[in-house]
Order: sequence, then C-alpha cells, then structure tokens
Amino acid sequence: MMTKDRELFVHCHGAKPQVVRASAGESLHRVFVRAGVVQEEGQDEFFAFVGESSEALPLNDAGNAAEQDPVDPSLTVDELDPQQRHVHCYCCRHVDVGVNFHADTERSRFSPTTTIDVVTRWACRKFEIDDAAEADYVLRFSEVSTQPRSDKYLGELVQDTHVLCFDLVAEIIPQG
Repeated sequence: MMTKDRELFVHCHGAKPQVVRASAGESLHRVFVRAGVVQEEGQDEFFAFVGESSEALPLNDAGNAAEQDPVDPSLTVDELDPQQRHVHCYCCRHVDVGVNFHADTERSRFSPTTTIDVVTRWACRKFEIDDAAEADYVLRFSEVSTQPRSDKYLGELVQDTHVLCFDLVAEIIPQG
C-alpha cells in the first residue's frame, strides 16, 4: 500500500539538517541526491541510517554501546517506518568515541545517528555517576574545550578519522 508524500529531515556531515519532501516510491539514495548530500550513482560511498540511535544506553555483554546498522539506500520512502522522519547520510558506519573523566578513559563505537545526549548518559553510566548527579555533567571536546549541543548527532561532528574525543565535565551554570 502506497502512502502519500512525506517530509523527511535529511542529516549529513557538515551541514544543517534540511527538510525534503519525498514521494512514496522514491529511494533514500534519490532523496540524498536531491538534497545535495551525495552525487549520482557510484560517485560517493555512504551509509544511510533511519531514525536516531538511543540503543547506546543499554550496554552489551562486553560493556560497550550497541551499534545501529545502516539501511539499504535503495529502500523507498514508502518502505520506511512512517514514524521515522529523520534520515541520515554519513561516510562512516560508526564513530569511535573516547570519553575522559578524571584520570580514566572509556571508549566505545556508536552509530553516527547517536546524539551527544545519549553519549553523555552512556559515559555517566560507565563512570558510575549517580543518576541524580548525571544532569550536572556535559561532554566537551578534549582538544578545543568547546561543548557541542546535546541534540547534535555524532555523524555531524566527525572528521576524516571518524574518531571523537571528549572530556566529561561538570556543567558550569552562570549565576546572575
């Protein structure tokens, strides 16, 4: 059964998300081409993801975050879960993340669709920070001491190495 056109939020590295109207029979690859995030067939290697990865919060048996599998970019809009409106196009299948807290470092692989908020909560669990205190902590880039927004996707932040390194720090709230 075909559904009507849908508005999709297209996310990719280095650009603000954009709204794209897509027809039911249109492939994800075609949506990405029209959005200008990939070239025509065969010119770009990319991974397509649908939705956002909150799977990182339950740890697997090895104590690492779960990974989200990419989807086939030939899937049509009609084949997507109608509840999923966010589609992602990234050049990496996963992002290697290191989080420093005091003298310790925890590492894991995450889907590029994982938000900074999810990684922060994962890090708090790994460093055994009390649930009540978890809201007081944020991630800050280790090299430049800037803080990404909590709703930012890892895939939007990675560079060529597909590696990100953060410090878990107490959030400083200005008093005024």
